[in-house]
Formats: sequence, structure tokens, C-alpha cells
Amino acid sequence: MKESKSSNPGTESPPFEVDSGSDVGDEPVFEKSKDQALPEPKENAYNHFWQRQAKRMARIPRIYLGVATGIAILFSIIAFTVGGFEGGVDNAGWQSRGTPIGDRQTQLMMVDTFQKVLATGDPAVWNELQTNVQDGWESGSLGNAGERASEDEDTGDRRLIEIKSGFHSSGDVPVGLRRSLMLGPEHRERLLQEPLLEGCDTTWYFNASRLEDEEHLWPIWKSKSSSTTLLSPPLIYDLCVAEQNTQQLLEANGLCFGCDEGCLPPFSPVLYARLTITDGFSLDCQELSDNWGSIQAETESAWASCSSDLKKVYDPINEYDMPKSCPPGFSPALVEGSFDETEWLTFTSSIFATSEADIDAMYDIVDDFDRGSGQLLGAYDTQYEGFSSIFTDSVVGRDMLLACASAVITTLAMLVHTKSPFITVIGLLQVILSFPLSFFVYTFIGGLDFFPFLNFIGVFVVFALGADNVFVTVDKWKNARIAHPTAETAIIAAISLPDAATAMFLTTSTTAIAFFGTAICPVAPVSTKLFHAENTRRC
Repeated sequence: MKESKSSNPGTESPPFEVDSGSDVGDEPVFEKSKDQALPEPKENAYNHFWQRQAKRMARIPRIYLGVATGIAILFSIIAFTVGGFEGGVDNAGWQSRGTPIGDRQTQLMMVDTFQKVLATGDPAVWNELQTNVQDGWESGSLGNAGERASEDEDTGDRRLIEIKSGFHSSGDVPVGLRRSLMLGPEHRERLLQEPLLEGCDTTWYFNASRLEDEEHLWPIWKSKSSSTTLLSPPLIYDLCVAEQNTQQLLEANGLCFGCDEGCLPPFSPVLYARLTITDGFSLDCQELSDNWGSIQAETESAWASCSSDLKKVYDPINEYDMPKSCPPGFSPALVEGSFDETEWLTFTSSIFATSEADIDAMYDIVDDFDRGSGQLLGAYDTQYEGFSSIFTDSVVGRDMLLACASAVITTLAMLVHTKSPFITVIGLLQVILSFPLSFFVYTFIGGLDFFPFLNFIGVFVVFALGADNVFVTVDKWKNARIAHPTAETAIIAAISLPDAATAMFLTTSTTAIAFFGTAICPVAPVSTKLFHAENTRRC
């Protein structure tokens, strides 16, 4: 540029002048505005690649918006249809290998699953399980697997739950385990002749399939004191009272079965005491506890001998007879694995006569169940952890409500800041479309089938950063317009949009490092959630 001389004495000319025929390439070129003294950029200024694209977009905005939206919707449809997206709650994957706890849990699940073949004692069996991936344990079998998941809707989840709990479907349950869980035939006549059980279907106690495969309320009881066994009279009393109170609540809500009036007593040490003590079913809890004291030592010795002999004859494959040392009414479900050595009971359980269809209703009143008093502590759930699953799903649901609330607040913030309903709607649309676009990258480029529900929590980040992108772009545009109030729209776009894109790229890069760096976590739901969240944010 060359300085110009003022035609009026005492008045300074601007320190630049433009030759209308010159082209200075990438440097901004200015000419004096007719309306004001501030210089304005010329039409042929700002010719970097991205600046030219910004000007082109400003001249035909409808075409750019329509094409971009159409491509996003097309890829979203492909992701949701071909990718097999299913909007369900999937809590699988937390037993992932890679952490000490995860490895131990996986070993436990493997041993529980293959206990029949492991019981043969063949070293080759254990070597096979250690070196080769078994059917059903591939990564693709866990979580959302698209069409594969829909073909057998809940087999995978059920399999995981069954393995984790140690209770399997009727086809997999060892015959011996069934035989040792239920009451023996010697009690059949006793229960049929019991006046207080008249009108009750006591066959439930003798049907291992109904006891084990059907999901029941199955609380675990623990002695709070290491110096007090659960077989002591005070704790038998506490257990009896806790079971009675819970049973009354179940009966009042129609959540148990077995009798014309009322329900069958739970399968527990209290039931054993009533079967063992003369007229045990007619005694209240205090009387039962008083009578139990006289046979406690004898019972502990008999149970210990039975447990020891049972370990010797146990056959997970073939049917076997209970050892003769086992007293009538004893079940291994009542004791711990080391009872034959310690004759001490710290944990035991109760099986209530409830049905799987009432799990949700029972969960609604679980806080009212009696958890014991004094030295007794109880924890309620089903053998398939039904309450835990309901609780987990409810927490995730509440988080999704918070995400929806954040969407509303973000939308209002964009509307207030931009003062433009159109920009607000477009901003909200780009946030919404980022999720299916991320799923496209996640599935077809990342090659991931496992899609836990935890991935949905990433919407918090998406709404925040999506709104931030809108704010940055709008502010850059406003600043450019303030600096050049009479410039053409294309020039304002060339000034503001590349600058806004640079700012957004820098924030995207730093956040990407954090997300992708944390995605090395070996726990599958956490790793995939971070990978999906970053893809969603970038899209």
C-alpha cells in the first residue's frame, strides 16, 4: 500500500489506498466506505480455501443446509437399520476381563458354567477352558448384537444372569444339585398331616425345578457378630420374626402362593426347626427358639457330618442318594461350604413362595421387608438378582430424564442467546443427528457390536458442546458484523466461520485426547461409552 495525500489541508487521509485493479491475494483488501470512515473489505478479499468455502456457503445457504441435513439423515437411517440399533437397557459387560476383579469374576462364572465337566477331575478340561474361547463367551455375544440379539431376545442377558448367580436352566442343572436342594420324601406325609398347612400345596418343597428355576424372593441372612452363629436360639428367633413379618406383607399384597388362605412358609432354617421339633408348626417364634436350644448342638453336629459326607458322594452329572448321616429336612442351601469344618453358620438364606411375575410389585415394597433385628442382618433379592436389575434400570432412567432436562435448558439458552428460533432449531437438530452419526462410525468403522445403555449418558456432553458450538459461531459472526457493519454477508461468513471452525477444532482435539485416552479402560461398558461419546461429540 502507498500513502495518499489529503486534498483538504489539516485533514489526514487514511493510511492506505487501494488500486481497484490490484489483487493482493490472501491479504485482506480494504476500501473506504461511503457511509463512514471505517474501511470495509472488498468482495474479492479473503481468498483462503476455507474462506472461499465460507463465502460460497453464504451465497447458497439453503442448498448447503439441505445437502448436509440429507446426508446426515441418510447415514442415520443406515446406522439404525443396517447397524441393528435397539433402544433397550443392556447391562452386560461388567464382568469384562482386564481388571483383577473382572478376571476373578470371569473365572467364577466359567467354573459355575462348566462345573459338570470340571467335576471329573480331568486336567485336560481345565486346560481347554483356559486356552480356548468357549461358545457363548465371544465378545459379539454380549450386549446389543443387532439382528442376532433380536432373534433370541434375552438369551444372552439371561445366560449372564444365570451364570453369575450359579443357578442355571433346567437343562443345565446337575442332577445332584437338584436332589440336594429340595426336601426329602420323608417329610411329605408330615407336611400333609400338619393341620396348620391344610389347604396348602406342599409339593412345592419337593419340586427342585420349581424351587430353583422359577425366580423367587430369596433373601440372604448374616450374623452381625462373629461370635454368634445363626443357629443360636436368639438368631433363630430373630430369623423367625423377620420371615413372619415379611410373609405377612407378601400375603397382604397378594404376592405369594401355596395355600387357600395365606402362603407356604419359606424354605429356611426356621422351616427345618419346625419340621424337627414336635408340634413345631404350632409354636410361635419365642417358643420355637426356646425349644431349639435343646437340639442346637445335636443339629450342628449332624449338619457338619452330613456336609462332609455330601462332599464325598456329590456327583454333578449322575443322580445320587443323600448320605445316611443327613438328617431329614437338611439341605445344603441352608449352610456354608465350610460348615463341615467349622460347625459355624454366618450366612444362610430363605426361599419365599413367590412368582416371577410379581418381582416388580415386590421391589416396590422391598424397603418394608423385615431385615432383622439384634444380631441378624438380611438383604433381599431374587436368585437371578431381579431387584438389582430393576434398581440399575431405574437409575439409568433417572439419568436419561436429567439428560432430557439438560436438552430443554440448552434449547432455552440457545434461544435467549441467539434470539433466533431458526438458529435454535438448527442447533438442536445438529445435536440430535450427532447421535445416529456417531452410531454409524461406532458400528461400521469401529466395528463394535456391544452397545450398553451407558452410551446414552453421553448426551449430557453432546448437548453442552453442541450449544457451545452454536454460541461460538454466533459470537464470531456478531463480532465480524460489528467490525464491518456494511460488508456483504459472504464477507462476514469468510471472516467469522473459519475463525469459529478453528476454535471448535481446538476444543474438539483437546477433548478427544481425554475421551480416547480414557477409552483404554478394560471394562467394556466404560470403554465403549467413552469411544461413543467422543464420536457423538465430533459428529
